[in-house]
Amino acid sequence: MAAELALKLPPPLAEEIAVISETGLYADENEFVVEAICTLLAARPDLRLAIAARLYEREAISIGKAAEISGLDIEAMKEALHKHGVSRAAPGGVSETRAMAEAAREMAGRWLGVANVILDADSRWHMQACLQGCGAQ
Repeated sequence: MAAELALKLPPPLAEEIAVISETGLYADENEFVVEAICTLLAARPDLRLAIAARLYEREAISIGKAAEISGLDIEAMKEALHKHGVSRAAPGGVSETRAMAEAAREMAGRWLGVANVILDADSRWHMQACLQGCGAQ
């Protein structure tokens, strides 16, 4: 869903944008403004980072999405958030965090069992244990 945006432009700029569609280069003023904004964002990584940090701070996006918007990897995004004074909180409440920790512990236990089979068996058992551990067969 597209959002509406009202702009107050100085008269000379408003006149220039009013004739955009007459140039044949853009279907309408909206198409021109959208491309202009995208071009500006592409040229200004500092602006993309600032936008990503603010959206993340508002909890409107995940850290992965913030990294995508800014063009950084996750670790660089974490560092950038710290430099911008944006604190990172664990998702959800205590019960959700406990459930995530328990699921991770359970998964680690499964892989530990697979590792033991790999160390103690011949290559057929090795392959079968790996497939079972991955949930595939």
